[in-house]
Amino acid sequence: MTHETSQKLLDRRGFRVTYETITADSCEAGDAADRGWLDCLGDASINLYTSHWDLQDLARLKSYRFEGDGGSVPNWVSCEADMSDLIQRAWPWGFLADCPEESEVIGGSISIHRPNWITDASWLRVCRSLGWKSYN
Repeated sequence: MTHETSQKLLDRRGFRVTYETITADSCEAGDAADRGWLDCLGDASINLYTSHWDLQDLARLKSYRFEGDGGSVPNWVSCEADMSDLIQRAWPWGFLADCPEESEVIGGSISIHRPNWITDASWLRVCRSLGWKSYN
């Protein structure tokens, strides 16, 4: 852990990020194979408090297509991996490599959750900066 990363963990005003991994077997069952918290390095974590992303981390995700939970002010926005992400497993999709070898990974998603300290207007600016658009 770098000094910069450890400093982020001290600031509780960051964004929490979760992930889901979909395998062929979990898809048949209609569920995710794995889910949990994602740290700013793109690694899976079991601890909520290591999932701390700042605006610079989020800015690195703006090339992905984000969708919300359906609300005009969403509680979360998510993006999905495309096949090139699955092949390279580059940041932030490194968690996809954690699936067992016998599992055929077919997809994954990352969700950014709205913090309770942010105003509606500021959260909407964050969502729009990621490319999310309201369809209401």
